[in-house]
Amino acid sequence: MSIFKEYYHEKYGLKTLESTYGFICYNIKEETCFIGEIFVKPERRGDNRGSVLADEIANRAKEAGCKFLTCTVQLAGKEPERSLVAIIKYGFKITDVVGTGLYLTKEL
Repeated sequence: MSIFKEYYHEKYGLKTLESTYGFICYNIKEETCFIGEIFVKPERRGDNRGSVLADEIANRAKEAGCKFLTCTVQLAGKEPERSLVAIIKYGFKITDVVGTGLYLTKEL
């Protein structure tokens, strides 16, 4: 386990899937899989690498009996528009807005 995975799991309780081009952090609980973070190296953005990572987590979630993927986008963060476009393109729908946070869900 990488030091980043160990840290993130200890601090936030999320598992991490890493690849050579990025990572995705997630937590499976009951019927829902929460995606906490996703990062793709800048030179690999736009070539579907985020979707590849999300597909792997969706498969793991389905195997665990999940019915939904959920995530958030913080509008006060860096480049929220870019994140939001990618997430909606992947099939998520906005389900709630709290302060500057958007909550999104995708049925599996």
